[in-house]
Amino acid sequence: MKNLSSKIASSNNKNGSTPNNVDYCMAISILKGRREYPFYKTGFGKWSNSAERNPQRYLNAWGIEYQSGNDAPRGGKFGNYIELSKKGMLQTKVYRAEVALQLAKEKAERLEQKEIQEQKLKISETQIIENIKNNKDYFENAKIELSELKAKGNKEQWHVLANTTVQFACKNDMSLGWSNIYKLIQNN
Repeated sequence: MKNLSSKIASSNNKNGSTPNNVDYCMAISILKGRREYPFYKTGFGKWSNSAERNPQRYLNAWGIEYQSGNDAPRGGKFGNYIELSKKGMLQTKVYRAEVALQLAKEKAERLEQKEIQEQKLKISETQIIENIKNNKDYFENAKIELSELKAKGNKEQWHVLANTTVQFACKNDMSLGWSNIYKLIQNN
C-alpha cells in the first residue's frame, strides 16, 4: 500500500512539479488539519463573481476521508467548509508529522545560513579594521582629503576618493556594505 506522501507525489504534473492550482493548495491545507471554505466571491454589485473550489477531487484521489459542513448563522453558501474527519485525521497523522519535521529542518537550515552569513560579516569587518590599522597613514591622509573636499563642496571628487578609499579598505569585498565600511574608516 502506498503511503500518503507517495500518493501526493503521484498526483504531480507530468514534468514532476506540483500542480499550481488553488484546489491542490486547498487540499494540502486540509491535510495539514485546517478547515477550508471552498466558496468565494470577488467584486461588488454588478461586477461580482462567485465560484466554488473543488479540493475534494484530490482528497478522494488520495483516499482521505473528510467531512463537509456549514457554519454560517443562517446556512448560507459562504459558510460551507471542508475539513478532515476523525478517520481522516488518523490517516494523515504520519503525513502531518512529516510536514512538521520538514518545516523544522527548513527553519534550522535558514538559521544556520543566517549564522554563517553573520560570521562572514564579522570576519569581513575584522579584516577591514586590521587593514585600516596596517595602512594607518594612507587612511589618515584620505580622511583629511575627504574633509577638505567636503568643505569645498566638490562632491564628484569626494565620491571618487571615498569609493577608492572604501575599496582599498575592504579589498573589493563589499559584503559589509559601502556605508558600513565608510563608517569603519571614519571610526578607526
